[in-house]
Amino acid sequence: MSDEMSGQGVQPPPAPPVRRAGVAGPISAVLFTVAGLAAFLLESSARTAGYDDGDNPAQSVAMFAVNPTPYSLSGLALTVAALALLMFVLAVSETLFRRVRPLYAAFVTGTGAIAAAFLFLGGVIRLQAPGTVTHIAGLDREWGLSAYLAVQMSGTQGALSAAIFAFALWAVGVCVLAGRSRAVPVVVLVIGVLPALVLLVPLLALLGRVTGSPALDAAYPVYLAAIFGGIPLFALTLAGVLLRMRNSPAG
Repeated sequence: MSDEMSGQGVQPPPAPPVRRAGVAGPISAVLFTVAGLAAFLLESSARTAGYDDGDNPAQSVAMFAVNPTPYSLSGLALTVAALALLMFVLAVSETLFRRVRPLYAAFVTGTGAIAAAFLFLGGVIRLQAPGTVTHIAGLDREWGLSAYLAVQMSGTQGALSAAIFAFALWAVGVCVLAGRSRAVPVVVLVIGVLPALVLLVPLLALLGRVTGSPALDAAYPVYLAAIFGGIPLFALTLAGVLLRMRNSPAG
């Protein structure tokens, strides 16, 4: 009887289902791009004649009193973009970093998470700013102007600038890691040069000030083009790669 049982053998357990990458990555990349563009357009719609200088606290406090909604909506759009970016960053890590040393993958993914965190912070500051600044300005005009300057420096110049720099670091890291493992086509690496300019141009401008060559400040339009053109283009190109890999194993 034992010989007969051993002859039958033991059936191996069924293999677990393969987890697929899915479409969460591409969808989140598109949502990040659309929400970021919406945030820019919403604030621009409120920056009409007389309120067009975002660095002028008097104009901006007056704008909050007249038409605060677009600014708050731009903040809401940025928070949505931040959450979408976080999903996008995690999807890239899960899909493209399978053959990358875990430490390097975690570091690059961490820079992307930092970008999402700062973007979320900047969005929340904008979402809350009009009501808070208007209330403070109602108590004392000078306090209101100071409150807006705090919003501008901590939000736009602080959190949003940090988010842009962290995204650029993440994009460069993705190109380096995924390029070495040949997980992305060459076109992604080429377009990755544009986010890299977000890091390079300010460093060149700083070098120009240190060396007394202010001519390097003329590269500022390139910096803006890298932000408003390079970042969306890189995100959408990478979304296309993830879409083609949606049925590949994840993790």
